[in-house]
Amino acid sequence: MIRKLKQCCSQAISWFTPERLERAVVLVKVCLVIGIFLCPVWLLHLYVYSARVRELPLSLALSFLTAQGSTVVLQLVISCALKKREEVRSKSAEQALPAIRACLAAQAGGDHRHKELQRYSVWHQAEVEQCLTAFLSAVDGHARERLTQLAIHLGFRARWQQLAVSGGVVQKRHAAHCLGLLSAWAARPVLRQMLSDRSPLVQSAASLSLLKLGAAEDIEDVFRFSLQAQLLVRAMLAGALRPHALLLRERAIPRELTGKNPRPVLTALEMAEAWRVPLSLASLIPLLLHADPRIRATAIRLLPLNGLDDEVELWVLAGLADPQETVRAAAASAASRMRMISSIPALERLIDEAGDELMNEALRALATMGSEGWEILERNILAPDRRIAAKAAEALAMAQIKPALAHL
Repeated sequence: MIRKLKQCCSQAISWFTPERLERAVVLVKVCLVIGIFLCPVWLLHLYVYSARVRELPLSLALSFLTAQGSTVVLQLVISCALKKREEVRSKSAEQALPAIRACLAAQAGGDHRHKELQRYSVWHQAEVEQCLTAFLSAVDGHARERLTQLAIHLGFRARWQQLAVSGGVVQKRHAAHCLGLLSAWAARPVLRQMLSDRSPLVQSAASLSLLKLGAAEDIEDVFRFSLQAQLLVRAMLAGALRPHALLLRERAIPRELTGKNPRPVLTALEMAEAWRVPLSLASLIPLLLHADPRIRATAIRLLPLNGLDDEVELWVLAGLADPQETVRAAAASAASRMRMISSIPALERLIDEAGDELMNEALRALATMGSEGWEILERNILAPDRRIAAKAAEALAMAQIKPALAHL
């Protein structure tokens, strides 16, 4: 009996999916609106028209028309009143804007104007907030500190913090933008809390605001967060983090490369590759021996950024002999970028044993090796395999066309 009861309860709970609950809420709202409208219709019929009109359908129709007409008239009156009120408020706000800006400029310069701005914020809160955020985005140093204190005194920071916690996505993004304009000590705790929000748009907005604070710890925290974030957030943050690539190269990137989880390690390498940030050979060697072929391939593609020397050349040659095709293709690309003459024999061997992608990389790499590579391409044009012959001809043609295009 208890087991059947549990089964019934679980089935009932599983029936209430989010979509069905949403539909039920909409249905309840519709019924409530209809009930509110039909209530005055019935009262009009009961106390006004039923005593004068004996026919029930006619009495109900007159009651319905009267209620509907009264509703339309009431809506028009309310709409006109709201529109008039908005016009008066807009006109008053336009007149107050110069005074608000003057008070904020004086406050930023060191003159205490809290009381005047408090009075303006009572009647023109939106305008004061708009002007305050504009001033915060234009000043720095002591002026920003004074305006931050003003935002706290007027209650704007508390309002932004509340929106950051319980607002909608648009409100949270606005709150993150506004908090990012304040001094670091006043915004950092809430912005870091927003990184755990469910919406990727909110996460990216909070991350961008943390980057605006400019502290090294904030930049490193955003970089560390981006390695674990969704692809959309990571794509949005990659460009914003690029100006800080040299700073991240010192500590943050090498620290992440020593992690045991392959995903953040691979993501950190891909970001370094996109930013073209050279990493030390000492930090790349453990990754060149990593069990994950994707990490080995990405690490090999970073080798040319360190310049051509004997040790780098040996690691590229080792990559050309890797058992994984993706790693060999990355090594062929690295050899092409460094124009490694010593890699020509290995590249030539890859032509026959490789798949299409690796064969194309090997042929393109040979095309960058000068006359020695061109001779190999010319021989492969006459190869019995038409696939190799066509790709070799294409690579040789591109190698000979590029110098001509450079002189145009």
